[in-house]
Amino acid sequence: MASGGKSPLDTLRARLYAPKPVSVMTPDTLDGAHTPVTSGWAPPPPPVIKPAKKKLPPSVWFLIGAGAFFLVAGIVAAALLIFGGRSVSTNNVEIDVHGPTTIASGDTVPLLISIKNGNPTFMAGATISVDLPDGTRNPDAIDEPFDQYSDSLGDIEAGQREERTVRAVLFGAENQKLVIPIRLEYRTPGSNAVSVKEVEYTVLVTTSPVSVNVTSVREVASGQSVTVRVAVRSNAATPVANVSVSGEYPPGFILNGSVPEPVDGAYFALGTLASGQEKIVTVTGTLTGIEGDERIFRFTVGTGKDDGSAALGLSYM
Repeated sequence: MASGGKSPLDTLRARLYAPKPVSVMTPDTLDGAHTPVTSGWAPPPPPVIKPAKKKLPPSVWFLIGAGAFFLVAGIVAAALLIFGGRSVSTNNVEIDVHGPTTIASGDTVPLLISIKNGNPTFMAGATISVDLPDGTRNPDAIDEPFDQYSDSLGDIEAGQREERTVRAVLFGAENQKLVIPIRLEYRTPGSNAVSVKEVEYTVLVTTSPVSVNVTSVREVASGQSVTVRVAVRSNAATPVANVSVSGEYPPGFILNGSVPEPVDGAYFALGTLASGQEKIVTVTGTLTGIEGDERIFRFTVGTGKDDGSAALGLSYM
């Protein structure tokens, strides 16, 4: 039933026969929005096609893997460098040498050599050798040459320190630097390879063990007799063994005699000089030349070779 008791048919009849047009009231319940009317069915939307994912070639994967490997290796190496590691290396072995840095030639020099094993494992069968300069002598027997010192250290445990003292009489020319190589050899557990650690110790010779004074005439007439006097004196605190003088005569000089007699040519062996002792070599001969000529006599003093040959093994001055 419509409002007011009228049926819908009565309401329609009243509108048709009304003297004036009756406005149509839109129910409040109706929505005023216009809905577009479509004619027929709308076409379906186009299908969404996703592009296929591209696969990386094997070469790219190889480069990525190599880069990752080197990155990890770099991080590990940096960590070992910063925080240390448990690797076995000669870099973890310390060799310290304590001794004088300057000496007088002919002094008895003590060298304290200290070896520390900084590796995480022991060093097996360690041996040490020291090569001494030419002319070095044994302090307990000054006439004996002392070319090399060697000793067995045995097994050195991790963190352990071993020490050895080497005593030697060193000789050298004034202001000469003597270099002493020190070599350590050992094996590590599980390996037959010989590991080697080497260091050098340097000492400066401040004074020569001997001094030489040569005297003769300053002028001479051609054919006149000439005498040359060579005085060799020991400055060393200990005896200097096997002292020798090697001479060079100028042109026009004829040797008539010498004291002592030369071993060979102009080579004179003086033997051992005690501290402060002096020995003299006298050479006599005739010298010929023309007016204004200069003639030079040269003499070198040192220690002779240990094999007994007529030559200097070490020259002092």
